Amino acid sequence: MSAGGGYSRPGVAGSGVIAAGLAACATQCGEVTVLARSATSADRIAEAARQQAEKLEGAAPERITVTEDTADLAECDVVVEAITEDAEAKAGLLADLARVCADADLATTTSSLSIADLAQRSGAPERLFGFHVFNPVTRMELVEVCAPPLLRSEARERALTPAC
Repeated sequence: MSAGGGYSRPGVAGSGVIAAGLAACATQCGEVTVLARSATSADRIAEAARQQAEKLEGAAPERITVTEDTADLAECDVVVEAITEDAEAKAGLLADLARVCADADLATTTSSLSIADLAQRSGAPERLFGFHVFNPVTRMELVEVCAPPLLRSEARERALTPAC
């Protein structure tokens, strides 16, 4: 994760290519918890994220923990949602994350949905920002950060500060 200065307990919600890249990069910041929706996707993301982390300087594949239980992300200080580009699915997951991760900043990887709308629907608009990465995540340094109007200034600062 290129943005998010000061984060030491990142989480990633998703099990696709983007989520695997985010998890691999996030090991540079600390222990990473990845939320998968099923045992099959948990196995797939664990393998993909670890393989990518092995090839990334400064990354640590052993720092990746994969879970199917949202409660396991409760101690994260930032959680990046990286699931399918579906407004209902994203809003539902972000609302769950907002409840479980009461102290965490939240980010969405959407590239086409309204971040302000997702922030409102999450129930935590003061903590949610857009974090649009480019593929392959482990090689692309470009990250687009979108700060909706209700985002707290502290969360905005962390989102815009490079590195861990």
